[in-house]
Amino acid sequence: MTQVSLPSMIARITAVTGLVLGSIVLGTGAASAAQPVFSAPTDVVGATNLPLPFTGVDPLTSNNRAIVLTTADSTNCAPQSPGYFITGCARIQMTTSHGNLSIAGASVINSPNAEALLPGGAIAVSSQNGNATGKSLNINGTMASLNAAMANLVYTPDNGFESVANDSNKTETLHITVTHPVTANSTDNSTKDVNIMIKHKNVGPTLTVPAGPYAVAGGSTTYLPVAAPAMGDPGDFSVSDPDIGNDQMLLVVAATCGQVRLRGGQLTIENDIKQLLIDQAGFTPALADTVVGLLPASISGQTFATGNPSDPHEAIAAIGSLKEVNYALSQIGFVANNTTGDCQLITFVHDLGHNGLPVSAVGGVEIPDLTGADFGTVTFSVKASNVVSLPKTLTVPEGGSIAIPVSVSDTTHAAFSPVLVTTPGTATLADYTPATSPLVFLANTPNVKSTLLTTVDALVEGDETLTVSLDPDSIPAGMILGNDTVTITITDTPVVPPADTTAPTVTVEQAAGQSDPASSGPLRFTLKFSEPVTIADISQYTTVTSTAGGTLDPGLTGSGDTYEASISLMTTPGIVTFSLLPGFAKDTAGNLSKASTSIDNTITWAPVVATTTGTTTSGTTTSGTTTSGTTTSGTTTSGTTTSGTTTSGTTTSGTTTSGTSTSGTSTSDTTTSGTSTSGTTTSGTTTSGTTTSGTTTSGTTTSGTTTSGTTTSGTTTSGTSGNTSVRQTTATVGSTTLVGRSTGVITPSQRPTSTLAVTGVQVGTQLWIGFALVLLGVGCAFLARRRVKGGSHIAR
Repeated sequence: MTQVSLPSMIARITAVTGLVLGSIVLGTGAASAAQPVFSAPTDVVGATNLPLPFTGVDPLTSNNRAIVLTTADSTNCAPQSPGYFITGCARIQMTTSHGNLSIAGASVINSPNAEALLPGGAIAVSSQNGNATGKSLNINGTMASLNAAMANLVYTPDNGFESVANDSNKTETLHITVTHPVTANSTDNSTKDVNIMIKHKNVGPTLTVPAGPYAVAGGSTTYLPVAAPAMGDPGDFSVSDPDIGNDQMLLVVAATCGQVRLRGGQLTIENDIKQLLIDQAGFTPALADTVVGLLPASISGQTFATGNPSDPHEAIAAIGSLKEVNYALSQIGFVANNTTGDCQLITFVHDLGHNGLPVSAVGGVEIPDLTGADFGTVTFSVKASNVVSLPKTLTVPEGGSIAIPVSVSDTTHAAFSPVLVTTPGTATLADYTPATSPLVFLANTPNVKSTLLTTVDALVEGDETLTVSLDPDSIPAGMILGNDTVTITITDTPVVPPADTTAPTVTVEQAAGQSDPASSGPLRFTLKFSEPVTIADISQYTTVTSTAGGTLDPGLTGSGDTYEASISLMTTPGIVTFSLLPGFAKDTAGNLSKASTSIDNTITWAPVVATTTGTTTSGTTTSGTTTSGTTTSGTTTSGTTTSGTTTSGTTTSGTTTSGTSTSGTSTSDTTTSGTSTSGTTTSGTTTSGTTTSGTTTSGTTTSGTTTSGTTTSGTTTSGTSGNTSVRQTTATVGSTTLVGRSTGVITPSQRPTSTLAVTGVQVGTQLWIGFALVLLGVGCAFLARRRVKGGSHIAR
């Protein structure tokens, strides 16, 4: 710096003193000038040990750093004239507490009136250090020259000084005062304070990446390093940052072709970097845009992913601590596309401005330095691999088989044996037989096929699925898996039963509980069909082989496969046979039934046949009765009156008739033997062809009775009067004998028309008629003998 001599200094002091005194004298009564006007920033940010220029726009606070005078009286100011007089010049005075002020481009001079000449023509009149530097600095000049000097103002913080919020001893302020020329009114001035925040300069992260390039096979995954390093070992990828401490940083990894994945780590990846910075780093949208703008152009357009970072993605982004980021870097894997060519794996780290900037007066928001970024690139040279693949989907109908092709992209290959794994889905093992495996893939062949069989069932269950996958362990080196799983859909094919063309069969048998022979109806037959049927034609039956008389039409009950036919209208004994003809019934398909088969479809109809034995009739009057074809045996008739009776073809034996009166009776073809008749009156009776043997008739009156062809045996009739009878009747049905007593009035209308319709009253009536005929026969025999005697007498 130029030294100033003592004589020169004295001359300067004298000149200044004279100017001041002159100003006072000349200025008495002068009008006061208006206050000067200037602009200055409110806040600026600087870094420890680094100069802070007051020019341009502060990138962190967005304030214009320039200090500019807009109104200042500087008429007749010529500070760089000989002697460096400051008469008529405006003045700017500046002070700081923790740093030095200087004017870039200042030229120090050896003058008692100035320390340095400043760019633009102003002069530095005084400073703390005497060389236009220090914590105080005063400059004079015209308004234009002062603005030129302030455009070169620089603040340099003290060594190691950093601003600390809420601590006045650690807060820097630039105090500025602008004053009118001393020849005018030096008391008119304007002042402003500028807050200066000083922080240790951010040391950005340093990223280390593998040198590369790496030759890899298409479709392969390459981890760097191949084995994950131990905890704390940075591995092939690493990042360092000496001033980040426990703060967080941004990690971005992307591939220009291919994909990236992490085999471990705790980072949460997001698909929107800007939103990630806003949510996790607390950035404003503008600050987030600043960071995104630092990304290399080659990856800024990549698609970022969310989800599991261990899955392959085109690009991933996450925020974590330095330790977390380093661990993630040690787990990076590059997944190559199966296309020959070079791909770059680009890694970008940013410390998010974590350089210790305090929360300050600048809106109370921490101001980061966003210059702390680094990135690295690793090149992978990819050679396409032979790809072993399955189709994505296949479909097979239920019950069918399907060929599953396993193909290669390049037919130049060695022989190998891929293994297929069949896994059930909605289809179960009951629905299919697993695909054949392993396969034999001959060298240089394009594909080989496995077969999967499916099973038919009758269920209506919708389509079902299963999967068949290639076992990656069965794929040889130099080959990669393409699509490794095929989904097979089994379409449901319900079993359609064949058309029913089978005619129903039927058996006809005696119904359960049906007696055979039967003396009472109905006669029941069970019709058992081979399947449920309905009646098609009820007339399709036959009883043609039956021997019983009557209308043998059946009644029918039942449903499904079982019916019952009932036959009631038999008129004469015999066998009833029931069979079905073809077409009697039909099944749900319309098939008509076949003719019936049977083991026992006959029932013997044996109605009740009446036999009367050992009957005693007494005091009975029989009148107007015809008896024919009756056998009376062992009968005793007593006190009976028979009249108007015709007896024909009657055999009476062993009969005693006593006290019987017979009149108007005709007896013919009657045999009476062993008969005793006493006290009997017979009148008007005709007896013809009658044999009476061993018969005793007593006390019986027979009148107007005709007896013909009757055999009476073993019967006793006594104590019968009039037409009322009381008798015991014995009936034989099959092997069973039924005995009963019956009382009733015998009338001609009660006479049975056939042996099949004999009732208790009718049997009694026939017995009484038989008795009467016996008596009639006895009476006739008695009269004949008397006539014989009389004739003999006459003859004599």
